[in-house]
Amino acid sequence: MSSPTEAGNPTVFDMFTDAAKRVVVHAQEEGTRLHHRRMGPEHLLLGLLREEEDLAARALGGLGVGYEAAEAEVLRAIPARKRPVDDGLPFSRETRAALRYSFHASARHGHGHLGTEHLLLGVLYRDRATVPGLLRNLGIAPERVRGEVEDLIAAMTREAAEPGPPVTNPATEAPSPTPPRSPRERTRPRGPPEAGDRLRAALPRRPADPGVRHAAHGRSGPDEHAGWRGDDGGLGPDLPPGAPAAVREGPSGAVASGTRI
Repeated sequence: MSSPTEAGNPTVFDMFTDAAKRVVVHAQEEGTRLHHRRMGPEHLLLGLLREEEDLAARALGGLGVGYEAAEAEVLRAIPARKRPVDDGLPFSRETRAALRYSFHASARHGHGHLGTEHLLLGVLYRDRATVPGLLRNLGIAPERVRGEVEDLIAAMTREAAEPGPPVTNPATEAPSPTPPRSPRERTRPRGPPEAGDRLRAALPRRPADPGVRHAAHGRSGPDEHAGWRGDDGGLGPDLPPGAPAAVREGPSGAVASGTRI
């Protein structure tokens, strides 16, 4: 099977590193496994933690956030349903907003790729959003996570400018420090090398419905995760000029062949 780009069907995920693509695949798997009806930012958080060697998981692990603790908090907020769901969960509104902010984070740092570090900054984009709420429930201030990610990006940038053989980040081949790993983290299966193929298969086939605020903040609605709506409607600002057009068109666009957010 060819990748989305090779098949002549470019997607908004072309900027994603292989690790970031695997995170989206992992997130789809997590939502499907828990029988949730939307792929929410909480599933992206679990997907980020499954890419244990990449920058986002190392930033979270350095603050003591591991997969098991995060999974338990997700299940406390949104219990697993009994009825199975189809593969290819639609993105919630908040997930689409988080992805838009991820592109902003990449552009702000002048990066030509979108890695797990940008995805983590994306799901932390608003203090009242889902993942910041989950982290607070785990005793971790969201601003500490943001600071840890920014520090790692800065250290990676400094090392890239220094002479000598670098220690590389597996996702971007940019130099990356290795902070201490949390003893609470357990080994999770890594994504396969065919990240693009699996991502294309996992992409949602229909748009997410507008919805209500998230159960993690004590609010419920017709779906367990129809999406959080902040002051900006949960959609985020316009994307920078370099972002894919399909992202700039916004969540109102239909999900056609899995190419729109």
